[in-house]
Amino acid sequence: MNGLLTYTSDDIQKLMSILYSSLDESLFFSELSKFIKDFTKAERVTIYKANPDESIELTSVDGRHTVNKIKSGEGILGHVVKTKRAYFSNMIRRDPLYNKSHYPTQNSSQLVIAELCIPIVVNNQVIAVINFQSTNSEVKYDYSNINAIQNILTEIKRPLINLQMYLASKHLNDVLNVKLEQEIRSKSPHALFSSNIPFYKKMSACIQDVSDSSEVNLIGNSLVFQKILGLADSISKTRNNVLINGNSGVGKLSLAYHIYNKSKSKTDAKTDAKTDNNNEKLILVDCLKLKELVNLRNSVPSFATTINSSEENPLTEAFALVKNNGTIILKNIHNMPLTSQIELLNTIEKHDDIRIIITTSHNVDDLIQKGKLNKQLMQTLNYFQITIPALNERMEDLLLLVDDYLNNKSSQKSTSSQNNQEKVKVVETNDEVKQILQSYNWPGNIKELWKILNCAITMTETNTITASHLPDFIKPKKSKKSKEEDEMESFELQTLDLMEKKYIVLTLHKLKGNKSKTAKALGITIKTLYNKLHYHGMSDFIKK
Repeated sequence: MNGLLTYTSDDIQKLMSILYSSLDESLFFSELSKFIKDFTKAERVTIYKANPDESIELTSVDGRHTVNKIKSGEGILGHVVKTKRAYFSNMIRRDPLYNKSHYPTQNSSQLVIAELCIPIVVNNQVIAVINFQSTNSEVKYDYSNINAIQNILTEIKRPLINLQMYLASKHLNDVLNVKLEQEIRSKSPHALFSSNIPFYKKMSACIQDVSDSSEVNLIGNSLVFQKILGLADSISKTRNNVLINGNSGVGKLSLAYHIYNKSKSKTDAKTDAKTDNNNEKLILVDCLKLKELVNLRNSVPSFATTINSSEENPLTEAFALVKNNGTIILKNIHNMPLTSQIELLNTIEKHDDIRIIITTSHNVDDLIQKGKLNKQLMQTLNYFQITIPALNERMEDLLLLVDDYLNNKSSQKSTSSQNNQEKVKVVETNDEVKQILQSYNWPGNIKELWKILNCAITMTETNTITASHLPDFIKPKKSKKSKEEDEMESFELQTLDLMEKKYIVLTLHKLKGNKSKTAKALGITIKTLYNKLHYHGMSDFIKK
């Protein structure tokens, strides 16, 4: 790592686009550490989230999300959180702040030698610490490294402020929930399981009945997308479990809804209209919120002894809600705790009439190999796999997606304006905007497209989105042409006769109409100059 980082303004803009897209601190810090590692070429980059009580939690290692809580006030990390100042040491084991418990006991070739810690300070509050470690004796950290990282943090100031506000409100909510829990427990131990308790709040957020809100309209005429829809329609005719894979933002949840709706419509067609079809429900389980729920349950000792596992288990609750012939969507299964995966394995063996649809943006085989997914669970599910292509792999669908989104926005405004007689703004894009959208690579896929369009709709005061309403980072950079290239380009559009005429005129003007000097400057005789003036129809110059 050195003080000179080779990132561009485009790189920063792409990072900011990702950071703006989520207030999930684990995703935020993972993307930030990945960016820093890529452009510093550092051996190891970790980010610790700093809590208001000065304790710190390991949230990201080299761009990979992880969780590990460390006590407050210990070692270099604790010192940086308290002082809000960066700190580096190139002989860590001789440093007065060295804390042996923070470093794994490895062989001598892998021992950490140098370390650098830089706080992320927002509104005078440390929200995280960026930590660099090196096992290379030739690596020496200095103030140029600190300045380089602080320059990056200055570039992404706005997303950091947003995250700090979110973390502050989240902390306040947690404090109020703890106080509420303590108050209810002091009045009645049995009241602990009131619906006002955080556990049940998170449980209701984790499990949702989306049977009546799952209508989607999947847009795309490209061959690759039509193949995906065809496969999904074929699977919907069966009760097989499904794994939907694809990058973040490609529309995995929408395809899961599509499979459910197709399957349900076929069932409805075969069933008498008077028959109650409420059993065929669609239950959405958010595995990230399930993870938070499990962490909350494990953090309060009374939960472990008082909660009835058969009644209070969120997965059990999901299966109870879906009843017979229904469907459960496990959103982002890569976030599901291993303990919950074992519970799920035990539960699905008793409910072979319920279909499971799994979504993930990760490679399942890699997750199994890394021990993050239970191999037996995935084998038991025996699923069909559908991989949704990235948006940049189906660019012929882009303008269809844009038109559909803008039409839906107009329809929503039309519905909301019927009562108050407001004029509905039907928004369109001009040709320049279409070209810009088609030239961008869309790393954030459809989700990123929606956010940029939504921003543009908000900014425009007319019914047309123009290039000025789009962020600079999606616009193609104009290549800098040399003077010779510019001249060559202009000459290519002119005939030799026209070029000769223009040059004669320019020379005459430069020499104030003196024909003798002009002829000499052009390297021709005065007679030849007169002949050319006649040829080019410049009789006015002959008379002067």
